Amino acid sequence: MNLLQPELWTNCEPFGTLPNNSLGVIDPYFTIFASDHVEFNIMKYPTEGWKWNKDWTKKIFETREYGFGHIITKEQYYHGTYKLLCKLPNFRGSWPAFWMIDVTGELGIPPEIDIFEQFRKDSCLTRHKITATYHDGPTYENNHNECVAQRSCKKYDKHPCLIKFEWLPACMIWTINGKHVMTIYAKCWDRFPTKPMNLLLGHGIGDWNPQDNKLAPFIVNKLTYQPF
Repeated sequence: MNLLQPELWTNCEPFGTLPNNSLGVIDPYFTIFASDHVEFNIMKYPTEGWKWNKDWTKKIFETREYGFGHIITKEQYYHGTYKLLCKLPNFRGSWPAFWMIDVTGELGIPPEIDIFEQFRKDSCLTRHKITATYHDGPTYENNHNECVAQRSCKKYDKHPCLIKFEWLPACMIWTINGKHVMTIYAKCWDRFPTKPMNLLLGHGIGDWNPQDNKLAPFIVNKLTYQPF
């Protein structure tokens, strides 16, 4: 199944448009669906966003320095194979990611499945590193976490990056450019998800002294899902 279809996604943000640890705001303006790819742009442009207060009863509005693209699937997905082909940006501060949560809140957050993230905290070394993480919960302050960094001689902004994620009833398997990165087993975790989850995909910007003169998009060329 080809998931790069605009009708499958929404810009609606149930948790707010001001992600924690980010210098930017999620804004639909910065996501572009083209004929053969999706482009998540980022721009240094004062952008207003919102977040919930600690009681989840009131929206708090705030303006940040950057705006960036980010989308969520309208439907939820479950066991199967997910393949993402992409070109990653090359600038310090970039934070492209592809992950899964349950936006209904039934499972709680976490569990969260980070299929991949790239934290560009410097100009060189993190250019060659991609991170896969499974957050178990029940909170981010007290969770089981397993994280493996995949290093490569390839520069991910120059060469296509193929990320494969397999979600089975008994385990989850991560593979990057044909190389196994991580496997986790359901029996080892307290909150291993047993129901479908939403896919989230997009750009971001971290507080890592961003290179404003090199801002570039996160480009996804292909995203497929094959259920088991």
